[in-house]
Amino acid sequence: MAMEFQRDPVSVQFDPAARRFLARAYANEGAWTGTYLARPDTSWRAWGLFHGLDLEARDPWGEIRWVRGFKRACYWNLAHYGYAGGLGAARRISKDARARALVWETGQLVLKAGWPARRYAIRIRLVPGGQASEAWVERNVPRDQRYTETAAARSDNERRDWAVA
Repeated sequence: MAMEFQRDPVSVQFDPAARRFLARAYANEGAWTGTYLARPDTSWRAWGLFHGLDLEARDPWGEIRWVRGFKRACYWNLAHYGYAGGLGAARRISKDARARALVWETGQLVLKAGWPARRYAIRIRLVPGGQASEAWVERNVPRDQRYTETAAARSDNERRDWAVA
C-alpha cells in the first residue's frame, strides 16, 4: 500500500510567514532578501512536544528542525503558488507554469539590540526557474552540494519525524 504524502506540520505553521517572506523576495527579485527567525519559545516547544517533535533537534542534514520547517514552507509555497510576477493566492499552479527557483542560505544566530534572544539570519534569492535555473546551478553550486546530486541528502518517509497518513 502506498503511503499518502503529508506536509511537515511545522512547515504548515510557517505558511503565512513564508508567503510574506516570498512576497518581499519577489519585490527584490534577483537580489538577496533577508529575515531573522526567532527560536521557538516555550509555547511552540510545548506544541512540538504535543506532536512528538523536538523543534530544536538537528535533522539528518545538520539543520535545526525549526529552521527546516520554515525552509520547507518557503519552498512549498513557491512551488505551489509562485508565478513569474509573484505569488498567486487563489490556486495552485501546475508544475509546468513554475517560473522561479529559490536559493536559500541559513546564517548564524544573531543578537540585536532590543531582542530578548538570538535569531537565525536567513536570506533567500529568487532566480529564473526551469532551464535557466538549472544553468545557474551548474555555474554557481558545487556538484557535491546539489540536493539532487547527493544521495545522502535525499528525503524519504523513513527519515520523517511526523506521522504519514
